[in-house]
Amino acid sequence: MRFETAGAPTVWYIPGLMSRGIGVALAVVWLLAVPSASAAPAAIEPVELQQAEAISHPTVGVAPDGSGEVVFGERINSSSKLAAVARDADGGYAVVQQLTRTSNAEGPPAVVFDPSGGAFAGWGVATNGAKGEWARRLPDGLFGAPGTFVNCGRFLDYRLLPNGSIGIACSSESGAAPNNDFVLFGELRPNDESFTASTALSGATGIDDDFLQPQVAVGSDGTLAVGWYQRDAGTNKNKVQVSVRPAGSATFQPTTTLVEATNPDQDDLDDIEVLPDGTVMALVSREPGLELYSRSPGAGGSWSAAQPLLADEAFGLLSADAAGAVTLAVTHGPGGMSAARTLAVATRPPAGSFGPLTPIASGDVFPRTLETGPEGTTFLAWGDYGGSSTTLRGALAPPGGLFGAPITIATDVGSFATALAPGGNVLAAWGREVAAQDQRLMVGGIDSGASPSFGVVDVPATALVGSQVTLSASAADWSGLREIRWTLSDGAVLTGGTVRHAFAAAGTTSVQITAVDRAGNQASVSREIRVVGESPSLAAAPLRLDRTKPKLRLRAPSKMKLRTFLRGVRVRMHLDEPSRVAVQLLARARSAHISAKQNLILVSRQLESASGERVIRLRPNRHLLGGARRFRVAVRVTAIDAAGNQSVRQHSIRVG
Repeated sequence: MRFETAGAPTVWYIPGLMSRGIGVALAVVWLLAVPSASAAPAAIEPVELQQAEAISHPTVGVAPDGSGEVVFGERINSSSKLAAVARDADGGYAVVQQLTRTSNAEGPPAVVFDPSGGAFAGWGVATNGAKGEWARRLPDGLFGAPGTFVNCGRFLDYRLLPNGSIGIACSSESGAAPNNDFVLFGELRPNDESFTASTALSGATGIDDDFLQPQVAVGSDGTLAVGWYQRDAGTNKNKVQVSVRPAGSATFQPTTTLVEATNPDQDDLDDIEVLPDGTVMALVSREPGLELYSRSPGAGGSWSAAQPLLADEAFGLLSADAAGAVTLAVTHGPGGMSAARTLAVATRPPAGSFGPLTPIASGDVFPRTLETGPEGTTFLAWGDYGGSSTTLRGALAPPGGLFGAPITIATDVGSFATALAPGGNVLAAWGREVAAQDQRLMVGGIDSGASPSFGVVDVPATALVGSQVTLSASAADWSGLREIRWTLSDGAVLTGGTVRHAFAAAGTTSVQITAVDRAGNQASVSREIRVVGESPSLAAAPLRLDRTKPKLRLRAPSKMKLRTFLRGVRVRMHLDEPSRVAVQLLARARSAHISAKQNLILVSRQLESASGERVIRLRPNRHLLGGARRFRVAVRVTAIDAAGNQSVRQHSIRVG
């Protein structure tokens, strides 16, 4: 009998249950849902996703539905590459996918999601003359083959525009040194297969600066702003420049110089933000000092004079909510930016002024992320550098409220990245060094404190003494589940989504099902089962643990033409009991023209629960096979039942 979670008692009528001469005409089952009250935000128990010789520059992104993507650099067998792994909305992770084999690929500045759930990532290449690359991921799919950013060099930034395009600004080199550096802009439309940055924002004269790092910001009204810091080739003066494309306009306004100094290291553009009404804000670090500049909306908008915020050494970030309220996070201290620094925040209401700075942390601290979600929650992340190790910490502020106490997300981290998820949750990824040439990619974050939610709870209304019954329940939580625990009034405690139990005595027994997420938050539902009949021999028999593997049958072609193979491999499988299933299509290393020490996962699918006969279509990524036209692949299916028993079947296919 299946029950949806409920909070009121329910009476169920069971038609004549007959066994061993015992008749039961009516059973009463009381249902009581006991969800836990929301707890305070807390760190999520981390999960290890990858082991490599080195893990570098992770980037994380979260889609509106709570799913996400982690992109990171890894070095395996002395070969560096960029890889990605997808995250579902309930805390599960797919297999690691190789994005590019390009040497010196750098981490993307962001992972951008469109409304359909598709993802976009772009990255620069730290090699002279190399062009940046980009790739798209279809919803619930893998990233396709990388494309090239024509005219773009090492540094780039991008944002999703209201029209669905990706607005991309990048550094570029053309002409003879030293005056050969430019800032260019272009748009990649949803169906484009190639991209060329064509609009020069930095003017016709090149800049003598190999480290041009543009920043892109876009407002909900469509106003677009691109800012950067440069050293002018002619005057050798340091400049902070911003170019704005007002809402409804197809062209950028003339670039504005906000600050001009004589020392190349004197000024920097810390952050740029566009408010919902089209106001543009730019935060500039001086030597010393911190200044804020604002541009009024529209084609005729103008920049304000500098608004001094701090007089000492400082660095800051900006974030605005949907109403136009702005949060400022700064780290500041005495000259030289010694370890005696303070991390503080201030807020500015719409059309108002910033209030006083409120300290959040002190020491060798540096803000890395300041982000406000659609519902108004603001998240701040920073690194706390304590001698030989770094601690990743974060703090959350509810809509219109103050930041709570700092939360330690992870200790002993290398490079790290964070992103705010729906509901006030936070996704984080970082590298952790275990030993020399042994680093791990870890993912965790902050859980908002919400309890797990139950789906279907399947409990029998009655049970016979001594006869095993099956109890099952499903639950979900954004941070992922740690366990589902069954506590029975006869003293038994079981764990798992599906368990089996035999009751030794007649009467009414209670069952409490508790779901625990990876941050320790719990929710419980209760059931009562009427146990009937007598069976001393069965009651006295010891319980037997389920050690039977699920019966798994697998059918797939043994030989395929390359063209047919690229359209997809149909895999038919049959399971005799509900199981969690992982299906992988593997290319043998030699035939895929990759490193001979490891195989390549061409595509992977996961099913949280499958039973009976299922047909799955696996469509490989042709780019990952290199130039191979004749090779062997293998379909590997792994099935794990509720008791943890595992069956694996593998089938070889000759292609070509």
